[in-house]
Amino acid sequence: MNERIKLDDLRERYFFVDPAGEKQAVKRVASESAYVGLAVDDIGRIFVLEDYAARCSTEQLVDKLYAVNERWAPTRIGIEEVGTQQLFVAMVRRDARITKRPLPIVGIQQSTRQDKDYRIRTILQPILADGRLFILAGAVALRQDIAVFPSSYKKDRIDALASCIRMVPPRRVTRDRDLELEAHLRYLRESGASAEQILEEARRSQRVGGG
Repeated sequence: MNERIKLDDLRERYFFVDPAGEKQAVKRVASESAYVGLAVDDIGRIFVLEDYAARCSTEQLVDKLYAVNERWAPTRIGIEEVGTQQLFVAMVRRDARITKRPLPIVGIQQSTRQDKDYRIRTILQPILADGRLFILAGAVALRQDIAVFPSSYKKDRIDALASCIRMVPPRRVTRDRDLELEAHLRYLRESGASAEQILEEARRSQRVGGG
């Protein structure tokens, strides 16, 4: 990419927040809160604006959301609401209303029956293969998480990235449908699925993609 992109000029922005809550954490690995923000240009390239993952208090995380909103003015801020995380979403909305600091919050449901590695892989693989994901050189932790995936125990940051990309409206990702299906079927083959299962999944995906 030869041209210089100014992130402040990209007005379509999304943040995804995963507050620490009821997670299927690996034993002895502490649960962290995480968020990732990104901007999308008019040809569908994705630029990471900011990323964060750490153990922090609810108050600290809320303060960060206000700071993110002031700095980037995101189009939407998605917050995962699974289990007790629903209480966090309700609390943030109430605080924003009382303090008169509106936040563009939307609650995001994540399937608890879907394997996290599978979700991350099938969302990120097509974007990476197409060369459409751009990460600042200073985002060392996020780059490292991508490089070692899926072997790392801590995946909150990279999962937030994948979930944030998923927030991008369908018009931005329609052209990636075939790549996503290819990655999905490759994952099934590598996981030992039968030929019949793979064929049925291909047919189902084509029916869904065709509306």
